[in-house]
Amino acid sequence: MAAVANEAAAAASIEGSATETIEKPLPHKLERKWTFWFDNQSKPNQGAAWGTSLRKIYSFDTVEEFWWYAFHFPFFYFNTFL
Repeated sequence: MAAVANEAAAAASIEGSATETIEKPLPHKLERKWTFWFDNQSKPNQGAAWGTSLRKIYSFDTVEEFWWYAFHFPFFYFNTFL
């Protein structure tokens, strides 16, 4: 009878560990939201207001988002959006 109780306890222990969820670490928040902009100076438009040639690339507010964008969206690809 003790062997059956031990087996049941062992099975419950295994089931409990299988159903535990792995917690994701909390994101590392930055103090402010940051945005990368691209200013196309190759074709200056005479008389245009400053900022009309600016193009928003992406915004982020955590360290993890910054590194995700930096890895998946390198700076040398910016010209493809113009």
